[in-house]
Amino acid sequence: MPYYQQNVLAQLKTMVEDIKLASTANVNTATSTVTITASTTNPVQSGRTNSHWIGSEGMCYMKMSPFFATGATTPSLRVIGWNRNAESGLWIPVTLCDLSITTNSTDTTVNGASLRQARTITKNQGDAKLFNSDATLISGAAFLVDTLGSQIIEIAYRGGGAGAANTFYTSI
Repeated sequence: MPYYQQNVLAQLKTMVEDIKLASTANVNTATSTVTITASTTNPVQSGRTNSHWIGSEGMCYMKMSPFFATGATTPSLRVIGWNRNAESGLWIPVTLCDLSITTNSTDTTVNGASLRQARTITKNQGDAKLFNSDATLISGAAFLVDTLGSQIIEIAYRGGGAGAANTFYTSI
């Protein structure tokens, strides 16, 4: 086998990691899309209360399964990759995907709140591989998003109404 192929194969991740929760605190969904622009402020310190931030940890892909409260009448989310430019000091946001969610009808307690797992996911923008549940099976849905090159990953939640949200994720 040529050296290049051996090197690439050696970099493939073969360990299975435990699924993680984006935060030990659920966040409230925004009622509409929040404008996110480049800034010299680290996005984690932006003060936005409808987002979770995850350090990239060198991940190439993240598989995510979002949960929303019933108060979120039109649940959706946006995954944003952030990178800092050393010369300007600006943090630059890039929308990786924007998704609309339909939830299951069964509540699950997440951080003390009753949330419902995504059942179907529709891609509005960007690139994501969707894994939807059949309506009769009523199992959870998830999506896979390419986060390669992003220093910080932001999950920005929208709900059309008040409601908590959180996401379980794992890296691939």
